[in-house]
Amino acid sequence: MFRTAAVYHRILKVATSTDGHVPTLQLEALGRYAGWNSIRLYKVHNQVNELKHEPQGVYHGRLVSYDDAVTAACDLLDLIEAWMTAQTPPAPTP
Repeated sequence: MFRTAAVYHRILKVATSTDGHVPTLQLEALGRYAGWNSIRLYKVHNQVNELKHEPQGVYHGRLVSYDDAVTAACDLLDLIEAWMTAQTPPAPTP
């Protein structure tokens, strides 16, 4: 989850060409890449922040299931693919 959250933040910076915190970058990315789903990625991000910054850590248990984590990784790949597609110039017409 830590690596997924870190890559998520980095890809948001790349995909939006801006720097900032995840909530701000996420809104920007959602506006640019219609159809992209960030719910599970945001859930992973929040859980990791809780693990890093809250004194109780995982005392109350994790909120992210295994399925959430796997789906978040897939959503991350979807964002990367959407960004790459937006960067690829259209093929010239004959």
